[in-house]
Amino acid sequence: MLQSLRDHSHGLIAWIIVILICIPFALWGINEYFSAASQVIVAKVNGDELELKEFQQGYQGYRQQLQSLLGGQIPAAFNEDRLKEQSLNQMVAALLEQQTAAEAGMRVGDRQVSKTIQSLPAFQRDGKFARDLYERQIEANGMTPAVFEEKVRRDLLTEQLRQAVAATAFVSKKDADWVAAGDAEKRAIAYINLSAEPVKAALQIKDEDVLAYYEKHRDRYMSPELVKVLYLELSLTDMAKEVAVNEDAVKAYYDAHAANFTVPEQRRARHILIQLAKDASASDEAAARTRALEILGQARSGQSFETLARERSEDLGSKAQGGDLGFFGQGVMDPAFDKTVFEMKPGELPEPVRSRFGYHIIRLEEIKAGSTKGFAEARTDVEKAYRREQAERQFFEQAEQLATLTFENPDTLEVAAKQLGLSVQESDFFPRTGGAGIAAQEKVFDTAFSPEVLEERANSEVLDLGDEHAVVLRVKEHRPAERRKLDEVRSEIVSTIQSEKAKAMTEERGKALLKRLQDGEDRAKLAAAEKLEWKDVPDLGRRTDQVDPVLRHSAFRLPRPAGTGPSYGGVALDGGDYALIAVLGVTDGDPAKLTDKERQDTRERLQRAASEAAWQDFIAGLRANADVAIFKDKL
Repeated sequence: MLQSLRDHSHGLIAWIIVILICIPFALWGINEYFSAASQVIVAKVNGDELELKEFQQGYQGYRQQLQSLLGGQIPAAFNEDRLKEQSLNQMVAALLEQQTAAEAGMRVGDRQVSKTIQSLPAFQRDGKFARDLYERQIEANGMTPAVFEEKVRRDLLTEQLRQAVAATAFVSKKDADWVAAGDAEKRAIAYINLSAEPVKAALQIKDEDVLAYYEKHRDRYMSPELVKVLYLELSLTDMAKEVAVNEDAVKAYYDAHAANFTVPEQRRARHILIQLAKDASASDEAAARTRALEILGQARSGQSFETLARERSEDLGSKAQGGDLGFFGQGVMDPAFDKTVFEMKPGELPEPVRSRFGYHIIRLEEIKAGSTKGFAEARTDVEKAYRREQAERQFFEQAEQLATLTFENPDTLEVAAKQLGLSVQESDFFPRTGGAGIAAQEKVFDTAFSPEVLEERANSEVLDLGDEHAVVLRVKEHRPAERRKLDEVRSEIVSTIQSEKAKAMTEERGKALLKRLQDGEDRAKLAAAEKLEWKDVPDLGRRTDQVDPVLRHSAFRLPRPAGTGPSYGGVALDGGDYALIAVLGVTDGDPAKLTDKERQDTRERLQRAASEAAWQDFIAGLRANADVAIFKDKL
């Protein structure tokens, strides 16, 4: 359709279409056309609305995380509707968390938001926050700085709430010792591994069985839909390598940007916060200051500042680190806090400082002096920055030309390639879930299968792939999904049938042998009669890798030996084998013999598990008591 409009966009009919479009724009404004789409509501949570645009951004992030976890591709078996439902549930939970944190009076200041953003590696160049890079990255993801900063604020607020809930979980020393002793338990076992491989090798599979399996599992033997694309690529990194450099230009750049090669003074401080609202009453103000003075007195009398911070500070973000805020430059913290810190000497404990967050007891730990690199010392960095600046201009100019040329010539990339001095590149075939090289980028494989690019064979728009990397693509060849021929998959089917039958036969044999053992047959005689061999493991631990993990787990689930005989069990192993297990003896862990590290590690592990369980229960409770409406038809 779009191609047809392009081909006939001249003459009387085109002018009539333009006039018909312009009339409603003139009467109601173009915003009416965009605002309707942007206000589509996909969910309501306690009256707060979640818009389609916000959901789409969140869903793209969810898919990217999943793709990263799965090694770069999302398998075709993953149901798209299910993924959307999971993503939406996460967003609903996040909204509930934000509402709860706000109701609890939790707040995140501008300084904290700024500090968090500046610390993100994605926005840093040569280890420093780069404002231009930040703005471009945000724009590439369809957000404004204000929208992104609000997102960061919400995330920090949620983390405050999470830490507050996690702090309610508690694991006693007695419970931790009991679990640690259980972890230290040892078992003496013997086992027989019944291999499925000999059974599989001996099986003969008939042609009619192969055909029946092929017909029964038709969907399993489909070749995926594939495309091959042509594309033009712009890379700022590659452009920077080609920038012509001379010493005068580099020196002039250094002189104009000397401040960029200056490391400002930084200071590291600890603090203890007594929270207080900015508009607190006089009585609350006095009470908070009294508490702050009490803690200050304890610190001045020699008590550990770190311990006081862990026990008394109300700053959830730093109390676990003993109030340590790390190194920071001037202008990052609250103005009152900042002024005090940059007037202090290391080790000083001044009077409590009032900020909009409350009262702070501050101790300056360390000063890292600022310095400026001379031209010779900074020469490599200066040239790199100079090349980048020159390349950036070229990159954005070419990106704009690329967009214009590929739109004006929608059925070819050659015109743009010739005018911009680029080469048309070609990908391998890849499916809807992506492939190698350029096809590993989600924007690329999503766009390649979009109706305009795939069905109408038009050029794509310029795709911003981040890190100053952009492409325009068009489909060169399309292969629809089709059923693979039987001859192509015959050997695969034969192997699958053999594996399934061998696994079932091996398990059947294993269960029969297990019953004989449980009925009282001597295990040595059984092994001799069946030409099998018991393998002994005299000191199997719960977390050792002496045996297959499935076998180990099963061995520790079996009852202790009763009387003089072993305790027997069996388990199917991954790959089709079957294991017979005999538990010969149990040595209990002794809490008195635990090392301090074993006790601490166990307690921390249990604490993390208890905190996570408390958080999940908390979220489930919020959801159960919330007024949530989901509009699946809008997704």
